[in-house]
Amino acid sequence: MRTIRRTIILLGCVGFVALYLLQLRVALAVTPLLLVVGALTGLAVAKWLPWGWYGRQFAAGVRGGVVATGIAAAGVLLSLVGGNPRHVDTIAAASHLPGVDFSGLCGLFEAGEGCCEDVCGC
Repeated sequence: MRTIRRTIILLGCVGFVALYLLQLRVALAVTPLLLVVGALTGLAVAKWLPWGWYGRQFAAGVRGGVVATGIAAAGVLLSLVGGNPRHVDTIAAASHLPGVDFSGLCGLFEAGEGCCEDVCGC
């Protein structure tokens, strides 16, 4: 079990650092990469399970992936909050991956008028 814990913590911390640094550059576009961190950790945990856990690879992989994704998500949140303070328009302009666009999501959290109309159409 120590190998599993080490794998979860190691991959979670690698995801924390990588996504923290990447989030400074591409803003909210790192969000899909949280799933990559979780999937890689889940696969690694399922590979090194002890024989007593045979048949429960999926459950163990999900548990490990959720923990590692939580650690990496903390890095993204700290980078967004504690990084250089930027305006919502700057974050929206930087939030692009090929084929994926989260810039509309930034407008939902912008304080001021028009916020409710965008969300619920009222």
